Amino acid sequence: MIRWFAQNGIAANFLMAGLLVAGLYTAFLRIPLEVTPALSWNTVMIEMPYRGATAKDVERAILIPIEEALEGVKGIQMLNADGSRGMARFYLKAEPGTDLRALMEDVKGRVDTITTFPNETERPRVFIPESGSYSPVLSVAVTGNLSAHDLRKLARRVQEDLLEMPGISRAGVEGDAATRSPSRRSPTSSSPTISASRTWPTRSGGSRSTCLRERSTARAAR
Repeated sequence: MIRWFAQNGIAANFLMAGLLVAGLYTAFLRIPLEVTPALSWNTVMIEMPYRGATAKDVERAILIPIEEALEGVKGIQMLNADGSRGMARFYLKAEPGTDLRALMEDVKGRVDTITTFPNETERPRVFIPESGSYSPVLSVAVTGNLSAHDLRKLARRVQEDLLEMPGISRAGVEGDAATRSPSRRSPTSSSPTISASRTWPTRSGGSRSTCLRERSTARAAR
């Protein structure tokens, strides 16, 4: 073949030109290009805020009921529950080959059957985390002649409405520090430190773990 191309230079030039055209066509028209490509970790997440709750309160009111509700759900390889002050998070690692959308809907249906959540909790959010979902695409400012508490409630309503819109998988509320009520602080007062973890097998053969985290912070008198 090398001898033939050496004797037929025109054919070799045509072949080289064809390879260049095919490469340019594939590079510009066939290969998808993204500035920040979205990555999926084969995981379904659950987030549920619990205002004013300690890690122990989060475990009793949210972690245990959701863990029991998800018992026996097919497609979950590992369940990791994380309870911290005011927030509960679940990381559900799916088994290989599992349809994440179907698993997410199944998890949503199980969580929606729970009716024992306290009034201070907010609606649980079940979603599939992707790297592209962490880049904000829209900012909404909520203002008005209202108290800080009413503005916070209104912002939460806007957040829930945004999450119901197609294409929006994540929405956060910022600038709510003014809603925190002041409290007296003593030189020796500090919040307790709670650390516990447990792991046990699920019915589907995977594993499950729960972690409670509550930071200890020393408070000084003003």
